[in-house]
Amino acid sequence: GLKSDKKEEVEVRILIEKLFVNFDLQKVDEVEKLLPQIKKKNINLVNPETKAFYIALLGVLEERKNNNEKAAEKYNEAILILEKHSPKDLPNIYRKQLALYGKLNEHEKAMETFEKGLHYAKEYKTDLYIIIMYEALTSYYQKQEDWKNALFTQRKVSELRTIYDATNRSGKLNLLEKELLNKKNSLELRNEKNVKNFLAVLTITLLLLIFVLYKLNKVNKQKHALVENE
Repeated sequence: GLKSDKKEEVEVRILIEKLFVNFDLQKVDEVEKLLPQIKKKNINLVNPETKAFYIALLGVLEERKNNNEKAAEKYNEAILILEKHSPKDLPNIYRKQLALYGKLNEHEKAMETFEKGLHYAKEYKTDLYIIIMYEALTSYYQKQEDWKNALFTQRKVSELRTIYDATNRSGKLNLLEKELLNKKNSLELRNEKNVKNFLAVLTITLLLLIFVLYKLNKVNKQKHALVENE
């Protein structure tokens, strides 16, 4: 039923997230343990982006075993999913495909893949993906021992990284300025509130004092009147 599907969805998502973490940490034994567990599950229950990245990871593992045809199939499968559901993330797969074409010495396909990845990175204005695509191209040229182009693209990466880092620093500074301004405004409001509270208390105190003085004066007058009558 619906509850069991939801439970399995959570289980498979957790397993895939564990797989991603262990893969990034290069914990091969953990990756090998997790794969059979995930294969028993229905991966269609997770969101399309997660499914696509999982399939692409399977492609990387196939490529490491030199099963290049299977790797290409997995990358293409991941691309088809992302084209439909999350085209902004396509550069992440195209960079892997670019490396595969480099290994297979398919220069035209490699260049075509780079252009596709760069196109989506620019279309969705994702600076980090633009950098990633140029990094993948630099690596491609290095492995081809095309040092002239490798140097050119590496310089491009350095330029883009400098701009990206400067923008990020600027963004962080803007956030800090905004935070300080908010704190300043908050402090000013708090001070204003404190002043208003103080004035209110002072007014009430003065009114009470005036009332007490009035009462004392009245009592004194009454005493004087009694004394005079006696």
